[in-house]
Amino acid sequence: MAGKISELTVNNSPVGTDIIEYTSDPGGTPLTRSTTIAGLIANQGDYAEISTNATGVDQATINSSGYTKIDQFDTDGEASQSTPSHANDQITVGTTGVFLIMVGISFNGTGSETYTIALHRDGAEDPDTLIVRKLGTGGDVGRVAATHIESLTAGEVLDLRVKSGAGSGDSFQVESANFGIMRIV
Repeated sequence: MAGKISELTVNNSPVGTDIIEYTSDPGGTPLTRSTTIAGLIANQGDYAEISTNATGVDQATINSSGYTKIDQFDTDGEASQSTPSHANDQITVGTTGVFLIMVGISFNGTGSETYTIALHRDGAEDPDTLIVRKLGTGGDVGRVAATHIESLTAGEVLDLRVKSGAGSGDSFQVESANFGIMRIV
């Protein structure tokens, strides 16, 4: 069929049997095509976010020997199906699927130190989600932001953790942060 589609209707049927009807011209005979739109219509609506703004509180001592959970979130954002918990600094996934994971953190810390932030899934580091930032020498506030697409499982607990590049006893203070997930398929 050549030309433009003048009308598009999507009928929400059970997943895997969504029907799209379209016509080639006004008043024309509807052409019906059955297609699978799994996730894009029937499964949207699984999301959650936690955040903080200018906490002014130092994180527990950070070192290079292992990750420390970022524990400065103070607000549960919008949510549906997945569960945000600023009190536990984590998000629990509501449904199994493919998710967009969004992270943005402004922080200060020990001068000239390199920090690595990583998503942890059920307590284990996800090596595909590392964010690295080196601060300057004079009290800089650094900003890191990242998005990832990951297959997640219902009930999985997600949190963010940080470690420094060398030594121990490094300072890490969140100025503002957002951590959220949104199911895309």
